[in-house]
Amino acid sequence: MDILKALTENEFYLQKEDAILLFDLTGIIINGNRSAEELTGFSVGELCQSRLNSLVIEEKDSNILHYLLIRAEDGFTENTEMAIRNKSGERIDLAIEIAPLFVNDNVIGMYGTLKR
Repeated sequence: MDILKALTENEFYLQKEDAILLFDLTGIIINGNRSAEELTGFSVGELCQSRLNSLVIEEKDSNILHYLLIRAEDGFTENTEMAIRNKSGERIDLAIEIAPLFVNDNVIGMYGTLKR
């Protein structure tokens, strides 16, 4: 089962009002929901193949995000607060949680929940 199928078939992902981004194990965005598009101003197509830290405003937050992705890859859920810039250049302060996506007890990807 691939990462995208595993998450998009999950009712949590489909019905969640929060912005959700799906990452592969290298931290590349591979999908997102409609709320992620509304929050960032970027379409899922524009977000795909990039890294969330490309939107992060402060270098320290980019480093923290990198740490959260490593922790998720190791099977842990972590969260923090940070600021990103949307497509219009506006600052958006977020609470972000990065969690592992498990299939058969193996981490196959990660997802991030972004809340204003």
